[in-house]
Amino acid sequence: MNKLLILLAFFSTACFSQWQLDAEKSEVSFVSTKNLHFREVHRIQQISATIAQQSKVTIELDLSSIESGIPIRNERMKTMLFDVANTKTATLSFTLPVALDSLEKVARYPLTALLSLHGKSQEVTLDMLLTPAADSITGTLATPVIINAADFGLVAGIDALQKVAGLSSIGHSVPVSATLVLTKS
Repeated sequence: MNKLLILLAFFSTACFSQWQLDAEKSEVSFVSTKNLHFREVHRIQQISATIAQQSKVTIELDLSSIESGIPIRNERMKTMLFDVANTKTATLSFTLPVALDSLEKVARYPLTALLSLHGKSQEVTLDMLLTPAADSITGTLATPVIINAADFGLVAGIDALQKVAGLSSIGHSVPVSATLVLTKS
């Protein structure tokens, strides 16, 4: 009887699909505003994710992979804003209301997630659109998430960037957009 239970336990866990992030097809970006009217797009180029029990998702953003299109600005954002020497990653954790393997059609879910950034954690609301395909699911933020620098202790870094760049202003909140592609292995 014990051998049968062990065998059943092995097959029941082996049958579950493993989901992994396709980092090549995934993207997280945000838009900053300087001097009141000028907008610039920035991307986090290295993203990883873990999926537990097919519904608990943790996304890690490597802040040292920031790409703004200007190398000196990338370096300044890494050191003066994100302080990657001390805190290299931002983490977003949430639980989907449905197991990934059971998703059969496009669905939109409002979710509460925990964002940990620069040593501080804050709940954020995500409006996720999940689109299943044969061997993948694409999760897209249906509406951008607005991140306020003050909530994560980033205002001093923004002020330092503004001063070193000789700008009259840099906005303290940014809209963040994301598309994450998960594939079955």
